[in-house]
Formats: sequence, structure tokens, C-alpha cells
Amino acid sequence: MPYIFEPGEGDPSSHLITMTDLLVERKCNFITLNSETARGRSFTLDHCVGHLEFSGGSSAEIYPNIVGESKRAPDENLMIMLYKIFGIERKSITQTANMFEFFVRVFTSEVSLLMMKGLRSAYIRQQGNESVLKGRILFAENIKENLIHKERIFCEYEIFTTNRPENRLIKSTIEILLKRTKDNNNKKFLKTLLMDLEEIPASTDITNDFAIVNIDRNMTDYISPLVWCSLFLNSMGLSEGSKSGLSYALLMNSDKIFEAYVAKSSLANRKDGSYSLKYKAWVETNAVPNGDAVIVVEPVWSFFDRGKDEMITDAEYLFMTCPGFSIIPPLKDKNGHRVSRIRSMAQYYLEQEE
Repeated sequence: MPYIFEPGEGDPSSHLITMTDLLVERKCNFITLNSETARGRSFTLDHCVGHLEFSGGSSAEIYPNIVGESKRAPDENLMIMLYKIFGIERKSITQTANMFEFFVRVFTSEVSLLMMKGLRSAYIRQQGNESVLKGRILFAENIKENLIHKERIFCEYEIFTTNRPENRLIKSTIEILLKRTKDNNNKKFLKTLLMDLEEIPASTDITNDFAIVNIDRNMTDYISPLVWCSLFLNSMGLSEGSKSGLSYALLMNSDKIFEAYVAKSSLANRKDGSYSLKYKAWVETNAVPNGDAVIVVEPVWSFFDRGKDEMITDAEYLFMTCPGFSIIPPLKDKNGHRVSRIRSMAQYYLEQEE
């Protein structure tokens, strides 16, 4: 079904053209621009879900096509699948939930987990005119600064502090997201995190801080939060601090979502292996300040079967071997065409969700 922007909503056509071109670079043919209609310019999205935001103030939510009767709205079905895939506790889902707000929630969850384990500190070299000797005296600077003030000593020393680039980037991301999010729960989580980071300054040079990020074996907990820092700060024009010109798309392949959801649901009662989820996230942008950008997120899951001593990445196989589920429920769309088996499996599990 094509989506139409009616007159008065701004003109997203030029942004859609740019986004389509950017997706071609990754061979993600999600967006197809259609010809002008009597109601306005239309476009079609294939095999994807997501959130599109345009500088003119218009936006679009793309939800999965669930066939048959459903007791929930499409956005709630999407959120149910995403919350289960990413293992985030789902207390309530509002009708205004969208992909952007969900991944803000993912970011806050990962930062909260990081802070529970403890923020990393580092030795930072610092210079200052001190009242007591710290480290070593810088004689040239000391003579210049303290020719009269003999009670001061200009010295160079190291301090052990959490003021390191990784933490500064996290704080900057939180501050920017607080200006963007419209979800009250996200605002509450972000404000709590901001209070916990009160002693850490925000980044004054995002590009330089990313360049000096140091991820060693003691910093692996920072990998996922910094992925989102990179996406939110650099990829969506959020570091500019202004909404003018901000236009972006945050998309996921709907088939990948169905597969990951079926796999996670099929493993609910299995204790003969271990499930792991990673995700790839990248951005395509035209590198113009406040320019258009497309963020693509793709879940990558796997299940290690201890009995067979092998890694399984086939969601249909997990569904068929799950205790009590051996038959794939056939489903057809409104035109009588049979939908993909993986989508039928996903709907089967969605019907059982409370």
C-alpha cells in the first residue's frame, strides 16, 4: 500500500529521493517513489518497518503487515516483537510508540546496565597553578605565571577521573535525546541518567572524542552504548542542536524482525542451549550539515544447541523443533495469497501474547 503526503505537510519528496539513493549504496531497496497523485506525492516501502521524520514537520510510521484479525493495533504488535527480541521488560506500550522512541529505550537500558557495573575511569594529564606541589613543576610556566605569587606552583600531574571521551559522548547523547524524545518514560529514564552523570562534562568536540575512544578488553561494556551515541549524534544531525533541516529514516527489515521474534519465542521453554542477540547498525548520509540520513538496524541472533554442539540460525527449524509446535499454521492475506511461513509463525506467537 502506498503512503501519501498530502499538500500542507511539507515537501518530503526531495528527502525521499536522497534517502532512496543512500539505501541503494547498501542494496536496501526499501523505498520506492511513485508518481504524483491527485492527493500528493506517494511512496511505497517494501519489507521494512520504521520511522521517517522530515524537516517540514511531517513524519510517517511504517508498521508490519499482520494478516487476519488482530486484537492489537499494528504499532503494538511491532513493539511486542521488538521488546521481546531485544530482551527489554515491557510494562506498557502506548499507541504513540515508534521505532525512534524504542531505540532511545534500548540506549537508556544499555547505559543503565553500564552504570550499574560502574563507569570506567582513566588517568588524565592536567596542568594548573596549584597551591601545593602535584606531579612535576613546569619551570618555564611557573616563572611566567608566579614571578610575584610565590605561594603558587605551576605543575603538571595526572588525576584518576571518569571524565574520559566515552563518558562525555554518552552524556552529550543523553542531553540531545532529551530535546528530541516525546515519550514520557524515555524522558524520565534520560533525566535519571543525566543526574548520575552530573560530574562528567558533555563533549565539546564530538568528532575528536570519537577519534580518541579506546575500547580495550576492560571497555567491552561500552561497545553497544557507543554505537547508539554514534548513530544519534553523527547520523541524524542531532549534534547540531537545531531541528531545522533535520530529516532522517530509521528502518529495519521486517523479515529479519519476524525471524528474530520467532526464534526468541520458540526458545522460551528450551534449556538445552544458549541464545544470543547482536545487531548491526549503520548509517548512510550525504555528509551535509543537517542533511538527510538513513539508519538501518538489523538483528543478528543465534542459538547454540548443546546437545548437537552446533550453532543454529534457522528460525523455522527452531519453531518446528519447539516442544508442542510441529505444524506451521498456514495463513493467507485478504487476496487469498499465502504469506511467508516465517510471518505465519510470528503471527501464531503474537496471538498468544498477553
